[in-house]
Amino acid sequence: MPNKMMRWGFIPLQLVFDAWDILEFPNETMDVFGKQVKITSLRMRTFLHHGVICKCCGLKASYFACERPIFEQESFPYHLNLYSFNADNSETLFTHDHIVPRSKNGKNTLSNTQTLCLPCNQAKGDTV
Repeated sequence: MPNKMMRWGFIPLQLVFDAWDILEFPNETMDVFGKQVKITSLRMRTFLHHGVICKCCGLKASYFACERPIFEQESFPYHLNLYSFNADNSETLFTHDHIVPRSKNGKNTLSNTQTLCLPCNQAKGDTV
């Protein structure tokens, strides 16, 4: 797993997207295996609005995983990470990318984000 994450479980894409349909703000969380997980972050809104296909290479994500960094204390909240399985059964993490990077004064808004797999996001770096 990238970044040494403690995984609590897998969640189908549709289950998370269905939760959005019934979400009543300011309730920003959903119960995932007994853990309250925030689902209204800009990253999650990017996946919902822009989809789960990498804008650069076309790789399609297939599931969310409920995770937290392994080095954090138990009280550190879990969150949902988006993943795809590769042909060799390895996983690829998906990210939300700022089209105009924040380092180049890009806004931290939904209209300035896109879904990218981690390898494409790393290759893009801070370019426009």
